[in-house]
Amino acid sequence: MWHEFTAAEVDTKRAAIPRPSIPSVAIRRKQLADWFRDRRVRLATNTQNEALLRRSRLFSEPAFPQFHRVDGSFGAYGLPVFRELLGAGLEGSWDYLLYTDEDNFIVDWPEVQAAFDAFVSGGFGFAGMPDGGVVSHRFHNPIAINPFMAFFDLRQTRHALHKSEESSDRFGPDLIQHWPASLIKQWDGNLPHRRIRVVVEEGFVPYGTALDDFEPYYSLCRTPPQGLGADVLGCA
Repeated sequence: MWHEFTAAEVDTKRAAIPRPSIPSVAIRRKQLADWFRDRRVRLATNTQNEALLRRSRLFSEPAFPQFHRVDGSFGAYGLPVFRELLGAGLEGSWDYLLYTDEDNFIVDWPEVQAAFDAFVSGGFGFAGMPDGGVVSHRFHNPIAINPFMAFFDLRQTRHALHKSEESSDRFGPDLIQHWPASLIKQWDGNLPHRRIRVVVEEGFVPYGTALDDFEPYYSLCRTPPQGLGADVLGCA
């Protein structure tokens, strides 16, 4: 019973409790930055709004003190940006690229670290969120990733980029088998949110799966060139 101990005995027991070994914020930030640096990961973004970039950099700077910026103020967007980055546009020598839009405020970098660790361990060439079938008003091409935040293995991607050719039928019916069916949300017919109502009023089906060339970066994901395997999507 607590009341059976003297004050001196309580002090002795309290002194025996080990102190928490939680590193300081500064140490955790350094460990995070070191982790990405040691794995040769580069952060990049395409910037059209300087004020927005300054604000989002407040969150990304602890993990990436330096980053690569593509100047989008003159209209650079889509595939040309990624051809620059994935080709030889990054200064220095890097094995991986983490691309994110300037309006992406990443607040949990340890979670990003865990996801990137799984990406590296799994040997993936690129990874990201399906552009269609996930958000109500994004109903285009769930076989393509939306690179608002995307991971790339530059070695694999550059190899595919070198072997690829432009194609006008990159989203043909033969790619339907590659749709990530487990990730596509099925609309239940309800209209609980204004955004869903707007999509329906515009004549579209929320969470749809249209095959089209809606975004200029879609040609990043296409049928693989000969020799890369017909069951794998290549980066072009």
